[in-house]
Amino acid sequence: MRRRIFIALFITTIIGIFITAFLAIAFFSGVAGHFGEMIRSIPFLFLLCILLIAITYGVAWWLTHVIATAINKVNFDAPDDVYDELNEFFQKIIRQRRQIENHESELWVQSETSKSIIENMQDGFVIVDPTGTVITANPRALALFEADQNPDGKNIICLLTDSLFLDKVNDALSGTGGMMTLRKHERVVQVSFLPSANKGAIILATDNTERDRAEKMRREFSANVSHELKTPLTTIGGFSELIMEGIANPKDIVHFATRINSQAKHMGHLIENILFLSKLDEQDAYGTFVSCDIVEIATEVIEGLCHIAEKQQVKVTLVGIQCVMNCNKLLIYEMLMNLIGNAIQYNVSGGKVEVIIEEDKSVNAEGRCHITVSDTGIGIPKEEQSRVFERFYRVEQSRCRKTGGAGLGLSIVSHIVRYHKGTIELSSEQGKGLRVDVSLPL
Repeated sequence: MRRRIFIALFITTIIGIFITAFLAIAFFSGVAGHFGEMIRSIPFLFLLCILLIAITYGVAWWLTHVIATAINKVNFDAPDDVYDELNEFFQKIIRQRRQIENHESELWVQSETSKSIIENMQDGFVIVDPTGTVITANPRALALFEADQNPDGKNIICLLTDSLFLDKVNDALSGTGGMMTLRKHERVVQVSFLPSANKGAIILATDNTERDRAEKMRREFSANVSHELKTPLTTIGGFSELIMEGIANPKDIVHFATRINSQAKHMGHLIENILFLSKLDEQDAYGTFVSCDIVEIATEVIEGLCHIAEKQQVKVTLVGIQCVMNCNKLLIYEMLMNLIGNAIQYNVSGGKVEVIIEEDKSVNAEGRCHITVSDTGIGIPKEEQSRVFERFYRVEQSRCRKTGGAGLGLSIVSHIVRYHKGTIELSSEQGKGLRVDVSLPL
């Protein structure tokens, strides 16, 4: 290609030189006679100039076409056929092109990363433009605000119609941030409003339902602990004061000492249960699991409670064959101790307690151990059954006082079951006994 352009330019230059030389000789020597007179005439010179201009234009057009065609056919990925004079220019274009492609690739990665982060955030995230139109709202925001439709491209009122919420959005659009607590269907949502750089607004929504419930439970727990500890301490302090000041009748001292000892044991047992629950909240507090036979543990528990069962005149039976599973033996023992102990304590004279342990290795389920403890005792009213696993909750205060219960037994059982990733169900009718079903993975 470069050779053809060079030859064309060379031939055009030679022709131009010859024509110019011929005209000069003819004009100055006058050898051509009449032809010389014609050459020296103005019309001929005019026509000759037009001819030369036309030839020059044609050659220029052809050269331009050849150059433009060659440039258009240049492969920017591998420019191996390019003019030497334009090589540096093309190299700059190629470098800029590659920089733009790399920049676009980085922007795409950043955009996809940001999009993925926003869509998978645990908090709701909404961006609003200065006109109050929603630019984007992630799925979590739609769930927390319970939006019926996707508000992208629509006014913020399509996301939530709460008047305080809309006022806070307008404040953020005006440059003033704020916060509010939104309560919808027992859900507590903390909403933050932040002004954005483009005079829009950013809305962040955090689900604080569990934290609010935990805080409520903590306050109730503190109040219950104080109350439960205050009662035995009052009894101990009262009787010990009577003995210390010599007011107590010598015959009653033994009785008072017995009451003090009983209340001290009750308080000690209460503190042990509280510490036990606190330790259960730490998932790895009891170390690794070992292989244990649940039937053997249940047998050991029943043997340890036989004297209480005899005193209550309650018959306890165990039905089950070997059921081996990986578990924490101490916790399973404590779970069965609470379940069977409650079934005996809250039974009627002459009642029965039945413990059934079964192993399930069916095709449609992973191996599980099913434990059922049922009794013929006083039962639990239906309206109370949803709360029996709460700490310090007691169905019948007077009966619990007589048996020494503090309302922590079933709470401990529930924690142990969750610790072993199992499930627990309770069914009962008042006056017709109680049945607790526990299912634990083998």
